[in-house]
Amino acid sequence: MAAMLMHDLLNAASPKNPANRAKFQVDNSLELFRTQAVHGGLWRSPYKLGTIGIPCALIYFGGLLRPYLAALSAITGASYLYLTLA
Repeated sequence: MAAMLMHDLLNAASPKNPANRAKFQVDNSLELFRTQAVHGGLWRSPYKLGTIGIPCALIYFGGLLRPYLAALSAITGASYLYLTLA
């Protein structure tokens, strides 16, 4: 994104350059987003950026803890079977 920002600021042939409005048919400044926009689909998402951060972090850290949780459940199940059959 930083490289794209520098490209937009320094390149004279960039669509973001005000001198190129006629060449790229830019009538409104919001139309600048139609070229070279990197949003990852977040603009089309029904959720705000602040509301998806916590579930994403929980999913990520849950994936990191998955082997430990599997081992813990195996040990718990084995100890339950040992205590009930003994």
